[in-house]
Amino acid sequence: MGIVLDCSSLIPCGRRSKREEEAIRELGNKLYRAGCVTIYLSNRILQVYNSRLVPELNKCHPLPEFQANLTRILPWLLKTVHGSRGFMCNLKPTKEGIKFHILESSRVSKYDVNGVGPLNEEDKEFLKVALTSTSYHNKVFLVTLDTHFLHQLDIEELKRRYIDEMQKISIVSPSNQRLLNTIDLLNKKHNGLEAKYCKRLVKNE
Repeated sequence: MGIVLDCSSLIPCGRRSKREEEAIRELGNKLYRAGCVTIYLSNRILQVYNSRLVPELNKCHPLPEFQANLTRILPWLLKTVHGSRGFMCNLKPTKEGIKFHILESSRVSKYDVNGVGPLNEEDKEFLKVALTSTSYHNKVFLVTLDTHFLHQLDIEELKRRYIDEMQKISIVSPSNQRLLNTIDLLNKKHNGLEAKYCKRLVKNE
């Protein structure tokens, strides 16, 4: 299963309702233990995380386990990805080992999402990364709390442009029960599988 996390889905404090904060924390703790899950990124998203996300996360204590780990590995990710075309790496030092896949800029940029809603350039990047990641998975979740993603996107126009990709994408909030249940299911399956079967399981979810 592929997941794209915009900044709003990762910040468990600030101008958030208690319910939203709890949902973000629950998702962060589940993701930290997630097997057979790949987080999709681009070079630009890494820059956004570094400039916008990390300063906000530094105000939130304690952090969920995934976010805490992300702040630790982000400098290494930025250094490693500089000058590379794209790669997948297992960075989390746990038994399950969630994967981070940094997509090539040339693949991400081929998608045109202009005119599909009130999106700024950062929003467009998250959407394009979600579209690109459907090449690797049959199910991709774009996780966000932003209203323009959840309620103001022209989904029909996106389907007209990219019908195959949009059939694989669900745009959801961190509290979405289908997302949480899918992560739980993958974790249960992963715990009973050898590593060589994990990639095949992910592809089919």
